[in-house]
Amino acid sequence: MQEDNLLSMKQTLVAKRAAILNKSLEFTREQREEEIGFSRADETEIASVDTNLTLSYQIHERERTVLLQIDRALSKIAEGNYGKCEDCSIDISPKRLEARPFAIYCIECQEEREANNANKG
Repeated sequence: MQEDNLLSMKQTLVAKRAAILNKSLEFTREQREEEIGFSRADETEIASVDTNLTLSYQIHERERTVLLQIDRALSKIAEGNYGKCEDCSIDISPKRLEARPFAIYCIECQEEREANNANKG
């Protein structure tokens, strides 16, 4: 991957990482506010708060997974092996990396993995 593209990807990853961390801080603050309001709520409000917290936790967990993938991609940039498929070692297409800068597999290997997982389930 060319140096200018690599720098651009690194900036994109760092920006995504910062956005997730900011959302995480906001989530924590909102969770505290919800818990404070929880003690004064009626049953309908409690059910609504509980549903909102469950959805927030699910979203937060997904973002935590993406954060780990971003950190892995940043490590690969530092090590000099970013953009290589972890299965077949070919270069991951620039279009794929633009869409998913923390991708670790080329399209073909990712599709094969998904097909194998679908057959198992």
